Amino acid sequence: MVKIWNTMLIYEKNLSGHNFEYLYHLLTYWYEPRVNCRLIFLVHHDFPQMLKNNLIEIERRSEELIILPIDAKRLRQINNHKSVNVISYNEFLMIREIANKYNVNHCFFGQINSFQGILGLEVARKVHFSISGILFKPYPRIPIRQGFKGALISNLDRLRRKLRLIWMARNRRLKSIFVLNDRFAAAYLNRTLKRRKIFKYLADPVWSQIQQSETFDLRKKYTIGCDRFIFLHFGSLSIRKGVLETLEALKFLNEDTASKITVLFIGRVVENFKVTVQNKILETIKVNPKVQIELDERFIPHSAIRSIFDQCDCVLLPYHFVQASSGILGHAALSEKCVIGPDRGLLGTLIKEYDLGYRVNTFSPRRIAEAMELILSDDRNKLVTEGMKRYVERSSPRIFAETIFSDFLEKHERSR
Repeated sequence: MVKIWNTMLIYEKNLSGHNFEYLYHLLTYWYEPRVNCRLIFLVHHDFPQMLKNNLIEIERRSEELIILPIDAKRLRQINNHKSVNVISYNEFLMIREIANKYNVNHCFFGQINSFQGILGLEVARKVHFSISGILFKPYPRIPIRQGFKGALISNLDRLRRKLRLIWMARNRRLKSIFVLNDRFAAAYLNRTLKRRKIFKYLADPVWSQIQQSETFDLRKKYTIGCDRFIFLHFGSLSIRKGVLETLEALKFLNEDTASKITVLFIGRVVENFKVTVQNKILETIKVNPKVQIELDERFIPHSAIRSIFDQCDCVLLPYHFVQASSGILGHAALSEKCVIGPDRGLLGTLIKEYDLGYRVNTFSPRRIAEAMELILSDDRNKLVTEGMKRYVERSSPRIFAETIFSDFLEKHERSR
């Protein structure tokens, strides 16, 4: 007798940053407790190797788990176009092809933003499977710029994004659009799009149970003196991450303060930004030679991240675009490290609500420098707050995965 499966397809072509973590949380939740469905991962071709690199063993449940790495050549062909809509359309055709082959009942998109235009089309409205996905940077959090021209640009951007959501929401196969860490935006979007209340709050998970590789001495690795206070800037480095403002801020520190800190950048610098960052580092050191700046672009396995955050003293989040959440905030809270972050947007709201650190104008190097000096002069015990624990508790990977699966699946007790 042929077994009839309830089948869920998870699509994610990127593995950088939080993408791999989200896939891992969904996979482990599917294992424990046992979920009554067949699970298919249509993912970047490096996914199986990344599981091994991060000390994660896949316990296969025969035909119940199918991992389909996207062929590298096909991925290049899909991405080889200037139009985001054409790329997304070709991706969707690939997804539909796999969904038809395996009789998929539900498809989850790791990020649904780039598919908004496609999902409103007839080709997506007539599929046999239901759809859900995570929406990043929802338009209600886009800050309104100052001045008439700035306000006009901001409002036109909001309108454009709103119309894209309305267009996508006409697809009756959409069951849920998850909004990360933002109850306000989810509620606002449901009120705005009154026809369908499909927007749901989803807590950004904090990976607290990851297997750790052998810990290493952060100070020894980067030759940092035991008397220096370590400010960590972790993750990919681009102009939007406030890298230049952070380096410029170091020029405002007096010689005594500069001699007491190290700014540690760990993450890959985007290609067209490398020379700018290197020149800015040299310029900063020339102005303030007492400060120590370290840049490490090497790949860091997830199994080493906890050790890095545990050994730093403060985490820098001087981001420009603040309408989205950041997984770095969770890593900092888990290791009980205060942050220096924006005073606006979703990040600013979370820092204030959970008392996670200092909020500043991240476009102002002087304000960043003042926050650094304030932290150095503060009692270290005061830098650890009860809010950090609350933030981690409400960001359980189990709750994250359960919320996503609950749209489609019914759990049953594990029966091994």
